[in-house]
Amino acid sequence: MYCALIGYIHYEAPLEEQNFATLIEFLNAMEVREDDETFQNPVDQMFEALKKKKQNHFAVRQYAKFKLAAGMGDVALYTEMGRFMLAPYGCLVTTEIHEKHTYKEYIGVDACAVNLMRPAMYGAYHHITVMGKENEPCDHKYDVTGSLCENNDKFAIDRMLPKID
Repeated sequence: MYCALIGYIHYEAPLEEQNFATLIEFLNAMEVREDDETFQNPVDQMFEALKKKKQNHFAVRQYAKFKLAAGMGDVALYTEMGRFMLAPYGCLVTTEIHEKHTYKEYIGVDACAVNLMRPAMYGAYHHITVMGKENEPCDHKYDVTGSLCENNDKFAIDRMLPKID
């Protein structure tokens, strides 16, 4: 992605914007929404507009390589500080191990915030698929909880899912 952004800055940005600060602004604008696969952030829109004008532009070709590596073909993994950065291209496979039926319906799974900390830390949305029930109606409301901490280790709160047996 850096090659695409630097190519855009070098060939398309006004001279006063051809700097590291512009690169940082582009990186800050690259929002990812795990719950909306059709979402295009401002950088995606910028490259789409450039592609319409200059289909064979160096930056457009580099951007296409990035998108290919980001899930449209062979997978590329980038690591940072010991963590894997996958954005919407990773998945956590877990198994239901507990149920609790009180004023709410709870499903406990064999994973926890150690495996996927974003929902516990700041309520990030991650899609949940109940395997084998992909075409069933989502007509039951659950809190999906991990096994680490009873009040913060939650993958989903009030999530509508198919009945979990």
